Amino acid sequence: MAFAALLGDFPTVLSSGNLNDGDIPPVPRHAAGGSVNYPAETTRLKFRHPDRWRILICSTASRALVSRRTASGFDVLLANYPECRSGDADEIESLLIANAGGTHFDVDRERANFVFHVNMVRLNDVALLWSTCNTAIHIDHGPVSYLRHVFPIEKSSRIEIDGRPATSGSHLSGSLVPNGRSWRIDNEADFQNLSLRIEAGALKRKLWAMTGIEPAGDLEFQPSDNDSRTLLLRDAVFRFAHDIQAMGPHLPARSMLELEQVLVVGYLLCNRHNYSQLLQLQPAAPSLAQVRRVEDFIAANWNKPLDIEVLAAVADVSVRSLFRSFRNLLDCSPQAFVKKIRLKQARTLLRRGGDSTSVMAIALQCGFHSLGHFARSYRDLFGELPSDTLHHSRPSIHIEPSEQINGSSPKTA
Repeated sequence: MAFAALLGDFPTVLSSGNLNDGDIPPVPRHAAGGSVNYPAETTRLKFRHPDRWRILICSTASRALVSRRTASGFDVLLANYPECRSGDADEIESLLIANAGGTHFDVDRERANFVFHVNMVRLNDVALLWSTCNTAIHIDHGPVSYLRHVFPIEKSSRIEIDGRPATSGSHLSGSLVPNGRSWRIDNEADFQNLSLRIEAGALKRKLWAMTGIEPAGDLEFQPSDNDSRTLLLRDAVFRFAHDIQAMGPHLPARSMLELEQVLVVGYLLCNRHNYSQLLQLQPAAPSLAQVRRVEDFIAANWNKPLDIEVLAAVADVSVRSLFRSFRNLLDCSPQAFVKKIRLKQARTLLRRGGDSTSVMAIALQCGFHSLGHFARSYRDLFGELPSDTLHHSRPSIHIEPSEQINGSSPKTA
């Protein structure tokens, strides 16, 4: 099965329901502050969807709009999760050794007022780091249990792995650093990077769950290139950072866990590795009774984290088999079914709402981390915005003319 067809089986896993028609993927900016143009061959990338082709990158106007968004609020990513902001080289080196597998931090210590700035969000098996410094820096790292994928935003970075120059991707696809390897990164002054860290063991477990076949050895990823898959991965990573920044501490734990699963699954699908062929095998289909069992489980646990591996375990099949059966029997993915159940629960809660109820609170309670996506999905399913449902649920106030004169209390209609 080609990757496009495989992507058709996993549309909501890769995007967590967030990559919608009309949405614009974030675009990095180079040092001069203008937009980095996507290569001509990628300006009309199309990704297969069950009922339509979605164009994610399409026009110069879209790229310009993304640049304005970046300049207006996304220069500092993950601002709600500060990790380090220091001009003390010894302190920085200690933090890198303790938290990032660093072994040495090199900077011009004579330069006055240099600042190294890192924001970092940690989940169970995934971490996301944004970093910058106003002077050139060089960092050596030792072997660790997780792999890294470094996406440049401003300026460029040179990476060496085990003393050899890394096979570098483009400014868009970034550079992959495998786990268990020593590496060095040389950053220009005023660089900005967004780095994804994923535990190698988590990727291996997820691959096993997706295919039903236990990998015999370690995962070995090939260097990233500038194809549609790596651009889709980059888009998902930046959207993850933007969503976390926008929602901050209000984002429910279950949403964080589900977003983490999106990144792990997406990383396996969007990068070539020595087990990619397992993801191309045709999975066995579960019975209707197994699918119904999963439906009932989702309906009973809609307000809890619903890891796709847990759903597959309920049916006692692999993740890909479960996706195939949901697609064939219900014409949607398990995640799309989860979203529909949560939207129905949100409608029930909105209809019960009082004066203190807010659409954002209901969206978060029902597992939606993007208010805009929640409103669009709600309107698509019910034909009205969630704010309209909430407005209709509140009692109207009718004041008789005599009551206005006498100053008596208004009646509730």
